[in-house]
Amino acid sequence: MSDSYKAVKQPLKDSTTLGVKLKLLDALGEQDVISSVVLQQIKLVLPEAFKVANERNRFMHDQWVFAPQTLENGIINRMSLTDLKNWNTVPTAEVPYTYSDLEDLLRRIGALQHTFGEAVNTLQLLSVKH
Repeated sequence: MSDSYKAVKQPLKDSTTLGVKLKLLDALGEQDVISSVVLQQIKLVLPEAFKVANERNRFMHDQWVFAPQTLENGIINRMSLTDLKNWNTVPTAEVPYTYSDLEDLLRRIGALQHTFGEAVNTLQLLSVKH
């Protein structure tokens, strides 16, 4: 039994970040799961999941600038924040996003949710058989 399996068997807190959960999935070996096929399906999408998780995290923690002069052109600016000591942050650069950029992120998140949902459904069926 691997250490990664032992770590996953511990109950995860609601506050456990998505990145941590993805790292736990990435650390699983075939000996840790009931279906190596499902594990391989998950591992195929993990690189994209890590990218989306990081982007999603930035979207939630950075500041958004809804300026009338850019909104009328379909642009929303995201102001990246840089962490300083003592829990302070300082704004750095504004990054422009279009509505279609935001829709693209939502589509990517939705596709990953669908993939992970299918894996969970498959595992539930397999666990009933065992």
